Amino acid sequence: MKSNIAQHKISCERQLNLIANHSGGDTLVSLSPLNAGMKPCQVAINIADKPFKAFYAPIVPLDGCIDPEKCACVYSVLHFTDPT
Repeated sequence: MKSNIAQHKISCERQLNLIANHSGGDTLVSLSPLNAGMKPCQVAINIADKPFKAFYAPIVPLDGCIDPEKCACVYSVLHFTDPT
């Protein structure tokens, strides 16, 4: 059985790939830093306002997360590029 951390990373990567593949890779996302147990980690807060193309967004929980077992960070779509 995979750990919560591994499952969260797989889920995050899958969601970002779906967004990127549907849009041709140009869709911008930003991190919404959340943590189920306490305030979000500084690592997540530091990149919260930075847009990433979905293909290049870091997978959560981020390296340096203070409590990756309780990480609830998610990405929000900033700008969706429809290739059609």
